[in-house]
Amino acid sequence: MNKKTEFLIIGLILWNFVLSYFVVESFSRKNNVLYHSGNPTQVTQNLTTFETDFTKVIASHSSKVVGVTSYGNGIQYRTGSGVIYQVHEDGIIIVTNSHLILATGTVDVMFGNGEVLRAEVIGTDDFTDIAVLRVNPEFDVAPFTIGDSSLVKAGEWVIALGSPGHIDVSGSVAVGIISGKDRQIPIDLDLDGYTDWSVVVLETDVTINFGNTGGPLLNLDGELIGINTMHYGYNGTSGISFATPINEVIPIVNRILSEGVVVRGRIGIHGISVTEIPAYSRDYYGIDVRLDYGVLITSVTEAGIEKTIGLQIGDIILAINNEKINDFKEFRKQIYTFELGDTITIQYQRNNQVYDVEVVLQ
Repeated sequence: MNKKTEFLIIGLILWNFVLSYFVVESFSRKNNVLYHSGNPTQVTQNLTTFETDFTKVIASHSSKVVGVTSYGNGIQYRTGSGVIYQVHEDGIIIVTNSHLILATGTVDVMFGNGEVLRAEVIGTDDFTDIAVLRVNPEFDVAPFTIGDSSLVKAGEWVIALGSPGHIDVSGSVAVGIISGKDRQIPIDLDLDGYTDWSVVVLETDVTINFGNTGGPLLNLDGELIGINTMHYGYNGTSGISFATPINEVIPIVNRILSEGVVVRGRIGIHGISVTEIPAYSRDYYGIDVRLDYGVLITSVTEAGIEKTIGLQIGDIILAINNEKINDFKEFRKQIYTFELGDTITIQYQRNNQVYDVEVVLQ
């Protein structure tokens, strides 16, 4: 072997040592381990905290959600969620759903710190499914910032907080979007088979389980924009839930706080939408088959109505204060927008003649 070849081999060996050194050092730095002639020293690695708009809202506002458990005769009736709505010197105001509350029972509220306190039921309103509670904790709590549900947009991200299924899993989080605004859900309050009220709701694809009801629906600013109220799961549908818009909740809460109850006027009659009456029954009642709106009075629920206001079974209510009434649900809702003692004008049809009558709501 000539000297030239020997020098080349020695150079390649030295270059291999150099490359090996740099590879080992690079690997050691990457793994935060520095190798010395003595024992190796482990260098602590800094971890990155993952934070989003969702995590910020949840961290800031989860303590404003409470668990609600109602009892009847000492037996648990229902569990759900509630929101800290206002804080006063004489107690904090909590808003939840009325379907969680048993009229003759008791209600306990569990706070984020685990404290459980007996609540006073100030009032409930079944029409809007809103209940108002008062609790007097000996620790500090903060209320939600109230948003404006009229500004909510379809496709907007929202967050639901609550206790899905059971109070032991309080603080659970669900996220989704607003699927629709100003949806009207018909409700049969007296279970007679006819819808007589419509609640205005926000539709969302957030999963609202039984324990989530009464809890908050929040926007990404952490503002309270709705009270979660129900999940729609009919005929295999999924991903459809509803919340009562906060703009609908506020006047109900204010009425309950001031009066303890939401009293709606009535005129002591019951009816059925003309559009729901089959052709053979229309002929029996003498109703024009071309009439596609109005409410047929089918019963009188309070004695003396015929003499007091002049309406009787078989009359067809066409309008209230010159506003056409399309169906019984609309009629009931219109009546309930007035206060007790208000005077309204009802236009009705009898024997194909149209009359007006003034009625004082009782």
